[in-house]
Amino acid sequence: MRAVTAKVFNHGRFQAIRLPKAFWVKSGAVKLAKIAGGFTVSEANPSARRLKAFLSLAGNCPDFPKIAGNTSQNIRCNWK
Repeated sequence: MRAVTAKVFNHGRFQAIRLPKAFWVKSGAVKLAKIAGGFTVSEANPSARRLKAFLSLAGNCPDFPKIAGNTSQNIRCNWK
């Protein structure tokens, strides 16, 4: 995707960026990180949307067997 220019405006003591439609995010919050020469924007918790959708499916298939959670201990490995 090519770079585009977005409009920055002030609202009281805040600044806002008007995002073009191609850059809209589905979450209500984003994560900002400073980098040399600017900042990056990413969804705050991109897996939360998938988890919410997955949990909404729970119980929709009554014939699906119950699966016990993972009870094994974490094993440390020395990778070299």
